[in-house]
Amino acid sequence: MDLLKTLVLYMTMVFASSVQNTPDVEMVMAQYVTPTPTVVVATETPRPTPSPTPVPTIAISPNPEYKTLQMGDRGEQVLKLQQALSEYGYYEGEMDSAYGNQTRYAVERFQYAHGLVADGIAGKNTLTVLYDSNQVRYAQPTPTPSPEADQLTVALPQESATPAPSFEPITLGEPAQETADAEPADEVLPVEEQEETEPTEMPQEAEEEADATESAVEPATESTNVPEPSFAAMEDWCIRLDAADLLLTINSEDGMEAMPVQPYALGDLIYVPLVPALEGEGVLVLVSTESVEHIEIGFALGNHLYRLAFTENQEGEPVGLEVYCDNETAEVPVLDVRQAEGMYYLPADSVTALTGITFTVNDDEKLLTIHMPAAQEE
Repeated sequence: MDLLKTLVLYMTMVFASSVQNTPDVEMVMAQYVTPTPTVVVATETPRPTPSPTPVPTIAISPNPEYKTLQMGDRGEQVLKLQQALSEYGYYEGEMDSAYGNQTRYAVERFQYAHGLVADGIAGKNTLTVLYDSNQVRYAQPTPTPSPEADQLTVALPQESATPAPSFEPITLGEPAQETADAEPADEVLPVEEQEETEPTEMPQEAEEEADATESAVEPATESTNVPEPSFAAMEDWCIRLDAADLLLTINSEDGMEAMPVQPYALGDLIYVPLVPALEGEGVLVLVSTESVEHIEIGFALGNHLYRLAFTENQEGEPVGLEVYCDNETAEVPVLDVRQAEGMYYLPADSVTALTGITFTVNDDEKLLTIHMPAAQEE
């Protein structure tokens, strides 16, 4: 009995000693758990939004003598505008005396730099500031924005990657022997013993199909550029005077025969000879020349006085048309004048906007009828 108690006491002491020496489970697990990486987000300091500085406008009274220039205009006034804009660095195109997209863009830049309405139309205010002001500002180069980091920077702790163990293949046994059934490689005969192989001829039908395919695949070399419209007479067309109920004619060079006057066309625009049309309706027209190149046409219609002034270049073509009504600059849709058969032609839409004269186009009869305004008929 005492031996049994002694054995139980001994077992109890051994168990208590083993429990006290057992390591803490949480401490053991903490050594094998990978810590969660800390994400550091860099915050961006907000930048204040700069307010644009208004461009001061040059205080100057517009000069009424300047004529408004816009898209489609041509002549010496447009050339003068291009030269002035180029002097201050706004125009970088060719001096072609044509008001195109490059000229319009240069005018917009100039207007924006001087506090004007940037509409691309060189009106009296814009031309006065450009020509008469001594405070014109040179064009500033467009600044190139510097790249900035707009994305947030995320810093993550870098962990060294444990390289994966590499295993070399282990070959067991001896390498496999070639089987007896394997076909031997083709023997290479000497050059002298090789037979010459004749080229296989292509059937005639296959050759025809190949030729047809090559002709169909040939690239097109035709140019896709659309030619510019030319100023030409409208063949078989006549001009009729509505008030006189007669066709508009002019005398031939020998003066023996009256020739009908034809309208001209440039693209979608129809041009009419203004002076013969007015004289045919009984309107007195005065044509004066201050010099060999400068020409002015004046006439009275209704209660208004009209004056057209332009010059001729070295080729004898009229350029730089200026139109006035009662000594005020008149705005017309297309400011253009052309010369043909010794007569000056203007766009029919411009004549209507200037004088009130209207035109009727009859495509079936190829007839252009001129209608004088009501005030003239009375």
